[in-house]
Amino acid sequence: MISRAFTLIALLPLLQLTTAQEPVPAPPFSVTRISYFGPGCPSNIGASISSDGEEIQVHYNNADRALVSFGQGIESSENSKMCRMTMEMEYDGGNYTVQVARVEAQGAVKLEDGVSATVEMGAVWDGSTREDKFEPLVFNGPTVDGSQRFRLSRSNTTDLFAPCQYFVRSAILSLRTIFTISADDGAPETAAGTLGEDSTFRQTYRLMWTRCRTSNCVDRDGVKFCR
Repeated sequence: MISRAFTLIALLPLLQLTTAQEPVPAPPFSVTRISYFGPGCPSNIGASISSDGEEIQVHYNNADRALVSFGQGIESSENSKMCRMTMEMEYDGGNYTVQVARVEAQGAVKLEDGVSATVEMGAVWDGSTREDKFEPLVFNGPTVDGSQRFRLSRSNTTDLFAPCQYFVRSAILSLRTIFTISADDGAPETAAGTLGEDSTFRQTYRLMWTRCRTSNCVDRDGVKFCR
């Protein structure tokens, strides 16, 4: 298990924006902390954010083994794994909020008849127990010609944003991914499969920045939340 823990700054609870927001360029920002946790994180996993603040890329550099695998002689702990990447950002000026609007995943899966694999992805802004949801990636064997490459995109289905307050000038984002591979009922005893071989798995998270709305504020225990 890989754990590179850092002290994180606590933020106030997340606010859900229920009306359409107008995207704006990201404010000047910097990434101050990145940490990884979970058996699904390879030892040399890497993450970065684009200079315009609109994309986060996560690279699973696992050349020595698949992210998850299934088959005879393979321990059950290899059938399902989780990886969580946490990124802390600081930016100039208040009155901004940000959302994970979409994620694109690409990689390779190799499944024999009766074996299936799923990739579940979610995003959580610090200070909230609610999670941005993305439709899972589901693959059913058999894959054509052995290994099958994929590149699929999923949109945010929950429409959650980071805290929207004038005095908040940082955001902590946790990106969680669960990889699972299993045999269906009636699958041959020799059925096998892998997901994410040869450093093929990549994720690109698309961020959307917007301004807080000063005309629509809610007072909660003396703190103004604006959207």
